[in-house]
Amino acid sequence: MPTIRFRNGLWEGAVQIRGHRYWVSGHSRKEVLTKLQALQTGNHPPPNPQRSSLHLDRTGETSLETPNAPRLPETLLLPSPPLPLPPSSLSPQTITHLLQSLPSPRRKLAVYRLLHRALSLACRWGWLAENPCDSLPPPPYSPHTPSLWSPQHLETFILSIRSHWLGPLFLLLLDTGMRLGEVLGLEWGDVDEERGRARVERSVQVIGGRRVVVEPKTRAGRRWISLGPYGRWALEQQRLRTGGEGIIFRGVKGGELHLSTVQHALSRICRRLNIPRLTPHGLRHLSASLALQAGAPLPLVSRRLGHAGVHITTRIYAHALIDDEPVVRALETVLPPAGGEDSSGEEYC
Repeated sequence: MPTIRFRNGLWEGAVQIRGHRYWVSGHSRKEVLTKLQALQTGNHPPPNPQRSSLHLDRTGETSLETPNAPRLPETLLLPSPPLPLPPSSLSPQTITHLLQSLPSPRRKLAVYRLLHRALSLACRWGWLAENPCDSLPPPPYSPHTPSLWSPQHLETFILSIRSHWLGPLFLLLLDTGMRLGEVLGLEWGDVDEERGRARVERSVQVIGGRRVVVEPKTRAGRRWISLGPYGRWALEQQRLRTGGEGIIFRGVKGGELHLSTVQHALSRICRRLNIPRLTPHGLRHLSASLALQAGAPLPLVSRRLGHAGVHITTRIYAHALIDDEPVVRALETVLPPAGGEDSSGEEYC
């Protein structure tokens, strides 16, 4: 009887076939179920660690090479050539050398986590007695906090982009806090106009120099987002331009809209307006920071951003959580007034 579970951002499944246990993984329960059914109906020999290897290519896509091996995709760029090697040959020293060859702390941490997941799978399959990554501490990395616009910068930006052909896209980023790839993946079928919300079902990414459409990496990434006034206005403008069919945001000539086109356009607008430069992801960051500073509940903001957990939102947006005035106002509604008297006649405070 197959077993399926969700773990570490992926769906995993296991099935016993002629005394051998097989593991598969995927981005959805349906994908894992399809792989398990294929295993049960086919003739699959048990995994052989002598004939298996770990592949880490230039885009950071990792796979354990077996008849039913899962692929663990990450959009990373490694300076080294493709790396096929038996998992048993990986030692803490080998992994340390690989991490030291990477250019940035963020990339080091991402590759470390990727290897840890792949080698944990090798341990479960019995190829390794222990995970060599367990002997190494995760590489230190603190997310960079981009500078936020002042209210004057924000007002200048909003007023100037309404007539720009990408104005609706920028305002939707600000209104929803969505990732640029998620916005470019939106289709008109994802919009619920009656309830004023949009559904995130896919994302556009550039992997290995190619534009690909992928599913959200976690269950939290697949979500409904309520639209504010700017978001509704943005979609109204796009409906007039596109006719309300297919992809919502397209290029000038109706073709695919590339991420780099949006990034360069936003950079030119910031330079023309003489305001601090922000990337499209910076608009997402600005949207979430403004919501938290205004007192929006952290769990709701985290769910809106599609984070896998509130702890991620807390770590990235700690700068927006300094003001504790909302806590004071909440306590004022439940505590007795200061200076009052209790039943014994003594004053509070």
